[in-house]
Amino acid sequence: MNPNIFQEVDVFQFNTTGQFDCIILECNTLGLFAKKDVDLLIKMKSMLKDNGKIILDVLNKNFFTSHYQKQHWFTKDNDLVLNQYDYNDNKTAINVKEIRIIDNIRNDYNCTLNLYTLDDLKNILTKLDLNIINVYEDYKQNIFNNKTSRNIVLTLNKSA
Repeated sequence: MNPNIFQEVDVFQFNTTGQFDCIILECNTLGLFAKKDVDLLIKMKSMLKDNGKIILDVLNKNFFTSHYQKQHWFTKDNDLVLNQYDYNDNKTAINVKEIRIIDNIRNDYNCTLNLYTLDDLKNILTKLDLNIINVYEDYKQNIFNNKTSRNIVLTLNKSA
């Protein structure tokens, strides 16, 4: 594998403009940036080539709040994942505590995630002059509806 294909860097310290055809923020990465989410999108936009695209994969706040469970767990092949969520309707974010026991090794994770409705995303992206091309519920290109757990938003850099 070419070692120059993937780089691990602090995105806010990565000084490049107009270099990328597409940037993917997967698995609610945008939500991890809490108060810097708009700053992150501004930075991503500056890194795009003309007609470049950003793909956002975020939790659908409407789905999450209507299916909210304080705790849940699941298993597969003797591995176990336990999740605990701290959320109330006055917040735009959730606190997540997760315990993963994989191959008998325990790892604990804690994070805060911003939650977004599709309208929230549309407002943010419109202010940044990013045009929404389409919204999906999954990577099979099934069209989004408010009852699905994810918003997968494909945007186009309008400044091209």
